[in-house]
Amino acid sequence: MAVSIKADYFGRSHYATIMGFSSMVMMSGKKVGPLFAGYTGDRLGDYNLAFSILATITGLGSLLFLMAKSPPPPPRFLRIMRYSS
Repeated sequence: MAVSIKADYFGRSHYATIMGFSSMVMMSGKKVGPLFAGYTGDRLGDYNLAFSILATITGLGSLLFLMAKSPPPPPRFLRIMRYSS
């Protein structure tokens, strides 16, 4: 579903660039997150602070996703709506 949402929001002409960039960001988070949690857990003796920080970052990402404007309908849907009325 996330793949089709990216295609709807950014269009086919920019799809590969958006997928490449978002994959890079996700992979960076997948590398840094466990290392950060492990380091913080070793230093402080528990993982509460690390998980709170990572949850906050995730929550901010969710808010940005919710604030994104809906894309306009694709031209093919506009043509279908015009002919069906």
